[in-house]
Amino acid sequence: MIREILASDAAAFLALNKELDRETAYMLYEENERATTLEQQKKMITTFLKMPNSTILVAEQDGQLVGHLSVIGGSVNRKKHSVYLAVGVLQSYGNRGIGTALFEEMEKWAAQSGIKRVELTVMTHNEPAISLYKKMGFKTEGKKICSLVVDGKSVDEYYMGKVFDKNVLKGEMNMETTIVQLNEWVVKLPKKLEVLSEAAASNRPAPKNWSPKEIAGHLCDSAIHNLQRFINVQHEKTPLALTPYKQDEWVELQHYQATSMAEIVALWRSLNKQIASVLSHIPTEKYMYQFELEGGKFVSLEWLAKDYIAHLEHHIKQIDAQLPLGGKVNEKRT
Repeated sequence: MIREILASDAAAFLALNKELDRETAYMLYEENERATTLEQQKKMITTFLKMPNSTILVAEQDGQLVGHLSVIGGSVNRKKHSVYLAVGVLQSYGNRGIGTALFEEMEKWAAQSGIKRVELTVMTHNEPAISLYKKMGFKTEGKKICSLVVDGKSVDEYYMGKVFDKNVLKGEMNMETTIVQLNEWVVKLPKKLEVLSEAAASNRPAPKNWSPKEIAGHLCDSAIHNLQRFINVQHEKTPLALTPYKQDEWVELQHYQATSMAEIVALWRSLNKQIASVLSHIPTEKYMYQFELEGGKFVSLEWLAKDYIAHLEHHIKQIDAQLPLGGKVNEKRT
């Protein structure tokens, strides 16, 4: 199982690193050189989990930690998009796909965190590790001559890196694409909703389900909240807490069911034209600004904009599923 580390893993993580130091000469520390205390380890893990561009992923099997991939992010604005990796898997758990699984999970995390570049160093004679890194898309960018001294001998290291773009991270959408799609929906969605009859627009498929009017109203509420988020993250200290709101209560208290679809559509159109305008004026260096989700997870501004489109399209499909073709009849539904 690959997961993000917990503060409670401190003792097991320290033991893992000491065992890696003992059994391989490919790690930075020599055996018994690591002087980290348990308290220092706990503090380091807690600090990593609070940083939006750093984390530690661990592999757990047979009730113990058998490998890790530590992601170390930069603290200055010009380096926040880039992270350095440290990787280790116990020899007795080698050749089981654990290294590959750690890298795959790291790439998912990178997509959510807005990371654009990952880099690492590897001893030039560590062929198994080099093979793994190449398989995961890393390229050799240079060689560090006499980078280390191991057992009294000079050792060179390769500097390897990987740059992510929208074609590399599955499902990632850049800000420019997000803005284009939002502007397209600003045109398409009103045309889809304005032709609905009052009966079709007001129909609730079940007592506790929203009608198309209420779904469209909820999309207005979502726009209100996300417009504030897209603005606030640019001028307030990041990471900005991404606080939820009571969606059902908002839909009820806005009285969308008693409002004409034309009025709801006009509100939605106006809000989303403004969101598209705000997003289009955000400098690219701010795309990496961070939001903190419940549970201590972090996502970038660019990721949240993408997620806003995904949320919109989810509810559009919900409306489509409720309506007969054209949405103009079916007066008997209650």
